[in-house]
Amino acid sequence: MSPVPNPLTERIDALLRGEATDLNAYVVPVGEVVGVPNSRARVHCKLLALDGRSLPRAGDLARFIANRVVDFAIPRTELLKAQDRDRRGNTAANVAALRKRAETPFVEATTTGEGGELLLYVLVQTFLRLPQLFCKMSLKTSTEMHVHGIDGIHVGVDRTSGGLALYWGESKLYGDFRQALRRCLTDIKPFLCSDGGSESPFERDLQLVRDGLDLADEELNEAILRFLDPDDAAYRSVTFRGVCLVGFDHSAYPVSPNQKDATTLLNEISAELDSWVTTVEGLLTQATPLDGVDLEMFLLPFPSVQDFRNAFLRELGHA
Repeated sequence: MSPVPNPLTERIDALLRGEATDLNAYVVPVGEVVGVPNSRARVHCKLLALDGRSLPRAGDLARFIANRVVDFAIPRTELLKAQDRDRRGNTAANVAALRKRAETPFVEATTTGEGGELLLYVLVQTFLRLPQLFCKMSLKTSTEMHVHGIDGIHVGVDRTSGGLALYWGESKLYGDFRQALRRCLTDIKPFLCSDGGSESPFERDLQLVRDGLDLADEELNEAILRFLDPDDAAYRSVTFRGVCLVGFDHSAYPVSPNQKDATTLLNEISAELDSWVTTVEGLLTQATPLDGVDLEMFLLPFPSVQDFRNAFLRELGHA
């Protein structure tokens, strides 16, 4: 079936930040995207690239995503105003001030998963080319607690129907793969398999989007809000999908310089991909009806997810 033309596509694409090649220096694809049997999920497996010493670039990846914190956490209109003031004043002071403001709300505890939320944001924009529709980080008022609800919402256009596609995001970084995956599926399920109603987590987060949508494009804002109005006929053409990041520890990474080359590492990780997909299939079957929802799942083994968390906090000046 040919794609249905949609005038929103170009304007939604204009919301994207960064290029499709932005992560090429930091992560490496493991094989092709794999469809998970007996479900509508697809697995995108990545691994950390090695540097010139053949050591994994976890700290460099933490620095890279930390440099995206303004894009992630600051409303678009505010960022555009700061950029305009900087251009008129021939300075960078206003955007620099937003960087400090964007960093401040992140939880300072070493157990925080907010680095995973920001990493998921970058992965989805880079590899799926889906811009962020809404981020709740700007609603935070304390570094002592996390924002409840979904980790992020991205937007695209269904190429078949021409309707709007919303992608609800959830990230989990745990030492154990199975635990990370189970927690990720458990937490995203209420948003994608809800019966609706005023008290559902799905409806509460959707209301936050309706109240706080800021795309710095008034016409696009109004068009999206029509799709998100349950009393509007356009709402029936919206599809709800999921994007997940499952990060976990893996011992295959070299721990000393030139201990292992990139090809050897890739082969060792590739050998486990089928097993991981089988685990995804099994846990999705247990989480029915989530197995009937379109899910894009990023699997990313780390040398240590805790070391990655610590590196991310240092980049934000929190450690």
